[in-house]
Amino acid sequence: MTASTQVICACSTAVAIVAQLLLAGIDSPAIWPIWLVYAMTATFFSMVQPYVGMAFPASLSGRALTGYNLLVFSGTFGWQWLYGVVIDVYRSLGHTDASAYRRTMVSAVVVQVIALTVFLVWRPKPPAERMAGTS
Repeated sequence: MTASTQVICACSTAVAIVAQLLLAGIDSPAIWPIWLVYAMTATFFSMVQPYVGMAFPASLSGRALTGYNLLVFSGTFGWQWLYGVVIDVYRSLGHTDASAYRRTMVSAVVVQVIALTVFLVWRPKPPAERMAGTS
């Protein structure tokens, strides 16, 4: 992944996180422009998929992309399920529906901030350096 792609992904993710915090904190019908900002910035990680295919030899790129898609779809399913569970927990604690959704969104933002931090800080060694270290 090139540095410019990483910057685009990191910046768009940061904007999406701020948009989610605004969505969770503002209770107004005039909030729809923030939904537009969130919709435009929350999808930039789709730029990662071509790099998955290019990171493997041509003979393995199909398998790599299939594995990536499986992780994306199963991760999305798991995340949506967990989101519903957290909403139900907040409801059971006596929160209104709106409050439960807002608190769950803030909880999700915390996880996303951690993930963004890992994305910005963690730099694995290139494959050639990993192979050189094992022999």
